[in-house]
Amino acid sequence: MARPSQRNKDTLPDVQKAIYHSAVKLFAENGFTATSTKDIADCAKINKAMIYYYYENKEKLFKTIIRDGNLLFEEAVKAAENKQGDIRSRLQIFLRTYLENFTKEPELSQIIFRESMGGGKTAKNEIREFFSRNFEKLSVIMKESGEFKLFDPLFMAYTIFGMASMFIAAHFATGKEIEYKELSERMTEFFLNGAKGRDIL
Repeated sequence: MARPSQRNKDTLPDVQKAIYHSAVKLFAENGFTATSTKDIADCAKINKAMIYYYYENKEKLFKTIIRDGNLLFEEAVKAAENKQGDIRSRLQIFLRTYLENFTKEPELSQIIFRESMGGGKTAKNEIREFFSRNFEKLSVIMKESGEFKLFDPLFMAYTIFGMASMFIAAHFATGKEIEYKELSERMTEFFLNGAKGRDIL
């Protein structure tokens, strides 16, 4: 049975769509361990057997959702890879896409944040491998620019990701809306002015 993705989940059969959205809601609220297949079935108003029909088990359903959450970050990296121009414009498109994706998919974002920051075991390998691969791609963009002399490109990739993630965390905590374009521009300038090593002893 084909599993849903960020791109095609809205074309799924109604039952499978209900399972998916109910699982996202409950995993975001309660985490993997505290959510049972019965909870998901009750929320989706379907027979529990349908979860096993479409996803085989709760763990595979969860990993499908994790994969979709990971795509929110991958899309931002791809936007920067495909962007023509200098490092400023490439970082701005990365940040704008990343901020927008994660704040517009709050439940998926909460699941990814909990699993990656909290050391969740169920999808730990999937998250680690996925993020490592995309951090490497982001570091290549840093290296290609030739702008950074004092810092390792992978360190730079982690740093820009961490900066954006803190704004997303603040958005979840306060509910304050993010102006994606303005924030991505300001963050890029702040990042570049320090990262280029100006006046650093």
